[in-house]
Amino acid sequence: MNVNLRKNKLFVLLENILNSVRLRTKLVITYIVIIITIISFLGVSCYKMSSNLILDVTAKNVYELIKKNNEIVDEKLSKALDSSIALIADKSLFNTLSSLDPDSEESIIKSDRIISNILSRYLMNAPGIYSYKLVTSYYTFTPDAGNTSPGFLPFQEFSKTSIYSAAKKAQGKAVWIPTYDFVKEFRQKDLEDIHMEGRYVFSMARMIDCLDFVNGQVLHLSDEVERPFLVIDYLPGFFTDVYNKSNIVGNSMFFVASKDGTVVAQSENSQLVLEEQDTWLDMVREETSGYVNVVLNGEPWILCFDTSNVTGWITMIFVNAKELTAPLLIGIRNRSFYIAITLCLVSMIIAYIISIRVTTPIDRLTKAAKKIGSGDFDVMLHEEYDIEFKQLADTMNYMSSKIKTLIRENYEVKIREKEATIGALTLQLNPHFLYNTINIINWIAIRNKQNDISKMLISLSYMLNYTVRTKQDIVRFSDDLEWLEKYLYIMSIRFEGKFIVEYDINPEVLSAKVPKLFLQPIIENVFTHAFSSMESDGTIKISAKKDGNLAFFSIEDNGKGICKDDIDMILNRPREDNLSIGISNVNRRIKIIYGEEYGIKIEPSVSGGTKVIIVFPFNK
Repeated sequence: MNVNLRKNKLFVLLENILNSVRLRTKLVITYIVIIITIISFLGVSCYKMSSNLILDVTAKNVYELIKKNNEIVDEKLSKALDSSIALIADKSLFNTLSSLDPDSEESIIKSDRIISNILSRYLMNAPGIYSYKLVTSYYTFTPDAGNTSPGFLPFQEFSKTSIYSAAKKAQGKAVWIPTYDFVKEFRQKDLEDIHMEGRYVFSMARMIDCLDFVNGQVLHLSDEVERPFLVIDYLPGFFTDVYNKSNIVGNSMFFVASKDGTVVAQSENSQLVLEEQDTWLDMVREETSGYVNVVLNGEPWILCFDTSNVTGWITMIFVNAKELTAPLLIGIRNRSFYIAITLCLVSMIIAYIISIRVTTPIDRLTKAAKKIGSGDFDVMLHEEYDIEFKQLADTMNYMSSKIKTLIRENYEVKIREKEATIGALTLQLNPHFLYNTINIINWIAIRNKQNDISKMLISLSYMLNYTVRTKQDIVRFSDDLEWLEKYLYIMSIRFEGKFIVEYDINPEVLSAKVPKLFLQPIIENVFTHAFSSMESDGTIKISAKKDGNLAFFSIEDNGKGICKDDIDMILNRPREDNLSIGISNVNRRIKIIYGEEYGIKIEPSVSGGTKVIIVFPFNK
């Protein structure tokens, strides 16, 4: 209640302010509001369209870039993968492992030189490799040596690592291990405080089951020979180097992860990605490649991702959408501001010119109106401005001339009004005289035992009384039906034995409001046309019912019937034609009162005659 009261007071206050402001000021304010609204709408629309275009183009470019980088990475990793496959079929490695005695230190040292040379021959030129080694339970064969060298790997702890478990489970297939802490993985507590370049690496591991081909036959290592594991290590910088050369626009974040979300490589500013990993991880798992929009920390980002065909890891680049569109927003805002200022100044000039062209004619019209109000009806305006003011001036001139004429004729009008009053009083006596005359005739008929004449006079008296007494055009159907019954009684006397009347009236319809005497012209048409060639056995059936919100009335006869052309002619007959003019008038009446969709419908009846149906809304 209080809120509505405050709103009403606010509206009243605004109305008072607007009423007290000059037209010129109103025009300026209106133009400024319209200009600001249009420019704001255009600015927002332009910003949205442009930003969507920029983001879409950026997403496609970054996506293509990330696919290209993945191809480069896969090509580099594939060389190491192919080398590891070639290593399996190396004859020298097969012979060395077959002849190696794990219990002989001399045999191990001799084999180390051979195996190291074999590994270097295959893997030294493979791009991006940090270290490579062949690991057994008794020794690590590697070209490098030392606890902090790239090739160092404590073979005693190897069988306890996840690298060993994954490679053994793969049964000779290559497996890729996401980035791990070397010190923790191999339980090297002595190295925790020592700075190591290769402490965090990702690796490819594979169990090497060597083969040899002799005389077309494939030879495997004997079951007594332990199968070594090839471990190739890469620094996470292997991925970041490729990313840094890409020159991604904006504040982007680079991220490589396995399917389970384990981090392989990342850019320095990617902490936000790790904190909100749940928002994107499931998304990139379902789709192997593409780009989507995500929200990180309440801000929109573009996520472009592609899955490596070699490792199965997902490479992702996150681009800050807000930073991409920020310059565009600033540019549109500045341009919109300058355009708005310019248009506001122009609008003030236009408003001043328009107000002059409006107020000057209004001042002239006001002065002329004051002269007319003081009795000077000879004032004539000659407006030369806009068409609208010229029309207003012509109207005022006409009004002045008309008032002058009316004043001149005022005396004659008053005399005519008195004469009309006297005539009206005289006419009021006529119905009373007519009713008295009918009553006298009725009394004479009763005295002479002329009962039919008496009933006809009573019916006629009721009909005249109803017609004069009821001034409304809309009446109750029960009253109208009673008048119709009196009318039909008189017609039954006139056409004695020629017809009978049947009624099928739903009591619910008796309270309906209907146009006064709307059925009489239709029944009159029955006597005039339908029964014109009949001497007897005529039947008129009058029905009324309610269906939903509509009232249905029908008058059906068994007369000579009607053709389609006559139906069209009756319903669309010109007003000056007297033939069946009553039905046409009733139809027009109903359409004027209730609408064009209602009115009269004429169709042949089952008995061979004509059926007239009237439909309009049911109103009590």
